[in-house]
Amino acid sequence: MAACRRIVCATAAYLKKFGTPKVPNDLTHHRCLLLRQTDSNFATWTFNKGRVTERIRVSGHLASNDGEVVKNWVLNHQGIMLRSEWDVSAEIGRKQLVQVLTDYTAAPGDIGAWYLPGAQKTARVAKFLDLLSDEFKGPQSWRLPS
Repeated sequence: MAACRRIVCATAAYLKKFGTPKVPNDLTHHRCLLLRQTDSNFATWTFNKGRVTERIRVSGHLASNDGEVVKNWVLNHQGIMLRSEWDVSAEIGRKQLVQVLTDYTAAPGDIGAWYLPGAQKTARVAKFLDLLSDEFKGPQSWRLPS
């Protein structure tokens, strides 16, 4: 339905203690908190700068398949995470989290809708999918300045 920008962030306290990464390869020396999603290679983070793409294999002492758990670890100064902009924009706005590597663009995440086979034929599901599609065409309140 839409692509969602993903960003790297941590707390100011974590960055003060462990330093702020300046380039993606610096992440190999940080506590990256990992979110396991589907069958994706969750420990390889991809970044673009201009025409250059970098794939960084990160490691972390904590991993979860629950994004809220990972976000809470980060808010408790346990490391750095790569998350969808919509999930952390409020915390960045409140200065609870700091976005890092702003000169780089992380590979986007997809926003999609999943439903049971045959369900898209119902009027209710079709209307909901249209509503979601229209919502992502316009400006989103959770967008951070580029």
